Amino acid sequence: FWVHSEHIPKLGWFENYFVTASNHRVHHAQNEQYIDKNYGGVFIIWDRMFGTHKVEDDNEACIYGIRGTLNTFDPIWANMHIYVKIIKEMWLSKSWKDKLYTPFARTSWNSKSLPEPAEKDNFNPETFRKYDPVISKKHKIYALFQYIFITYIFLSFIQTGYLNNAQLWITISLMTFTMYCVSRWLDGKEGLKFEIGRLALLLAISSYTYFQTTLLEISISVLGYAIINIFLLPFINNNQFPELQKRPL
Repeated sequence: FWVHSEHIPKLGWFENYFVTASNHRVHHAQNEQYIDKNYGGVFIIWDRMFGTHKVEDDNEACIYGIRGTLNTFDPIWANMHIYVKIIKEMWLSKSWKDKLYTPFARTSWNSKSLPEPAEKDNFNPETFRKYDPVISKKHKIYALFQYIFITYIFLSFIQTGYLNNAQLWITISLMTFTMYCVSRWLDGKEGLKFEIGRLALLLAISSYTYFQTTLLEISISVLGYAIINIFLLPFINNNQFPELQKRPL
């Protein structure tokens, strides 16, 4: 994960052959000159060979993100929205050629037969502002607590050495749903109903795994985690933001 940093400068000759923090910053940028550049995961030499290499410009800072607004911490929507947009653009394009080309086109390409310009066409680096909602300290602490526990559960299940299909999907679903619930609190949306549902699932899962010897330790941990969340719920639900607020520019 060292390449995801602004604290590491260019590394001289190393930049010519390997992926570094500098050329990977370009990969994550949405500036016009950086779009569709530096795809390499380990060796940047592949981008040099296929014409997709771009050196980070010292005179133009990378604006990280994607073209088009996301404006949420929801991990499910963050991963699915691009497919929804592709399907929407295919449906709205008037040209059959554009419809068929849309799912295979590079990210900077847009259908010219859309009734309205695509959202990413309206990108302006001068007016762009990253998603930065006002989040209370208690919700930040709560989110950190959930992150620590999810990491613990993930590592604990790895340590067991084996998961059957049911256990695997239950674990993945619970972790994903937990992240979704946390995102609602951070986005300033109503999250109480989802949180109650999540805690009910946690209690049910801890009861189910309690009778399995290999998962007894995890079951007790999940039960303790659920009880802690139940006690925390009144505090995080108190004075929750009625609507999304943003920091003044």
